[in-house]
Amino acid sequence: MRFVQVRHEENAALAAVGYAKFTGRSVACLATAGPGANHLLNGLYDARVGEASAVHPEWDLDWRFMPECG
Repeated sequence: MRFVQVRHEENAALAAVGYAKFTGRSVACLATAGPGANHLLNGLYDARVGEASAVHPEWDLDWRFMPECG
Protein backbone atom coordinates (compact mmCIF):
# COMPACT_ATOMS: atom_id res chain seq x y z
CA MET A 1 0.00 0.00 0.00
CA ARG A 2 1.28 3.47 -0.87
CA PHE A 3 0.23 6.65 0.94
CA VAL A 4 -0.15 9.82 -1.12
CA GLN A 5 -0.92 13.02 0.76
CA VAL A 6 -2.94 15.75 -0.96
CA ARG A 7 -4.18 19.11 0.27
CA HIS A 8 -7.91 18.68 -0.38
CA GLU A 9 -10.27 15.75 0.04
CA GLU A 10 -11.95 16.18 -3.35
CA ASN A 11 -8.58 16.04 -5.10
CA ALA A 12 -7.75 12.90 -3.13
CA ALA A 13 -10.97 11.19 -4.15
CA LEU A 14 -10.69 12.09 -7.83
CA ALA A 15 -7.00 11.10 -7.97
CA ALA A 16 -7.74 7.77 -6.28
CA VAL A 17 -10.59 6.97 -8.67
CA GLY A 18 -8.47 7.98 -11.66
CA TYR A 19 -5.72 5.65 -10.45
CA ALA A 20 -8.24 2.83 -9.97
CA LYS A 21 -9.64 3.30 -13.49
CA PHE A 22 -6.19 3.45 -15.08
CA THR A 23 -4.62 0.49 -13.24
CA GLY A 24 -7.65 -1.66 -12.45
CA ARG A 25 -6.57 -1.84 -8.79
CA SER A 26 -8.70 -1.13 -5.75
CA VAL A 27 -8.02 2.12 -3.91
CA ALA A 28 -8.87 3.71 -0.58
CA CYS A 29 -9.20 7.39 0.16
CA LEU A 30 -9.32 8.64 3.76
CA ALA A 31 -10.90 11.80 5.14
CA THR A 32 -12.15 13.14 8.43
CA ALA A 33 -15.82 13.11 9.31
CA GLY A 34 -17.92 16.18 8.51
CA PRO A 35 -16.84 18.53 5.72
CA GLY A 36 -13.96 16.25 4.76
CA ALA A 37 -16.35 13.38 4.06
CA ASN A 38 -18.64 15.69 2.13
CA HIS A 39 -15.78 16.67 -0.18
CA LEU A 40 -15.32 13.01 -1.14
CA LEU A 41 -18.74 12.82 -2.79
CA ASN A 42 -17.61 13.77 -6.30
CA GLY A 43 -15.03 11.00 -6.22
CA LEU A 44 -17.58 8.50 -4.87
CA TYR A 45 -19.98 9.41 -7.65
CA ASP A 46 -17.27 9.08 -10.28
CA ALA A 47 -16.28 5.67 -8.89
CA ARG A 48 -19.90 4.51 -8.93
CA VAL A 49 -20.59 5.67 -12.48
CA GLY A 50 -17.21 4.52 -13.81
CA GLU A 51 -17.41 1.14 -12.05
CA ALA A 52 -14.09 1.68 -10.28
CA SER A 53 -13.29 -0.22 -7.10
CA ALA A 54 -12.89 2.51 -4.48
CA VAL A 55 -13.43 2.72 -0.74
CA HIS A 56 -13.76 6.10 0.99
CA PRO A 57 -13.96 5.71 4.78
CA GLU A 58 -14.05 8.68 7.10
CA TRP A 59 -13.48 9.06 10.83
CA ASP A 60 -13.17 11.63 13.56
CA LEU A 61 -9.54 12.24 14.59
CA ASP A 62 -8.03 13.29 17.86
CA TRP A 63 -5.71 16.00 16.54
CA ARG A 64 -3.43 15.81 19.59
CA PHE A 65 -1.91 12.63 18.15
CA MET A 66 -1.39 13.85 14.57
CA PRO A 67 2.16 14.75 13.48
CA GLU A 68 2.78 18.18 12.05
CA CYS A 69 2.56 18.24 8.25
CA GLY A 70 5.02 20.59 6.58
